[in-house]
Amino acid sequence: MMETVPALREPHDDISTYSSNSVTRIVEGANHGSILGSEQYARQVGDAILDLIEAVETGEPLAQ
Repeated sequence: MMETVPALREPHDDISTYSSNSVTRIVEGANHGSILGSEQYARQVGDAILDLIEAVETGEPLAQ
């Protein structure tokens, strides 16, 4: 995992414990606003969502 802002590290770690099938992906350089305006960031977020959908549909764990 890439380094995150220290104040965000604990919440990310806490959220990752909510499920035994989870992956945290950090899109370096992106923020909530930039994923709307940057095709590069939007593609990475979209790919993560598609991976999640595939895991749910197949019952397979998310790829680490």
